[in-house]
Amino acid sequence: MKTLIVLLALFAATKVGVKEWLYRSATDDVIVSAYRMRAADACTKTELSRKAGASDKSWSDGARAHVSIGNVTEKVYVWQTEHEAWMKRFRNPYLTLVLEKSAGGVRCDYDIVNGLATARVL
Repeated sequence: MKTLIVLLALFAATKVGVKEWLYRSATDDVIVSAYRMRAADACTKTELSRKAGASDKSWSDGARAHVSIGNVTEKVYVWQTEHEAWMKRFRNPYLTLVLEKSAGGVRCDYDIVNGLATARVL
């Protein structure tokens, strides 16, 4: 009887885990496809992107993309809710495009809410 209960609990946990993974994966794909062109346009206009010689075509087609919540480069703690950069650090969604080249690469973080892009060298 204990074995049956453990198996049922394991099946339930597996079902919830797979459902959550599928939901997150589908959401990520939809956000990437919806905002990829906007992010590519914004990333092309950054100064670092111009220096690296990255074109709009390379950002839109050749770059890896993923979605994340919050910008880890902002120096704000979770309890500082009145800080002006708190929303950027913990709430705003970012579409990150990574353009890798043989000599290095460029990473561009596109803030979906504000429509701003920041690029940095990898």
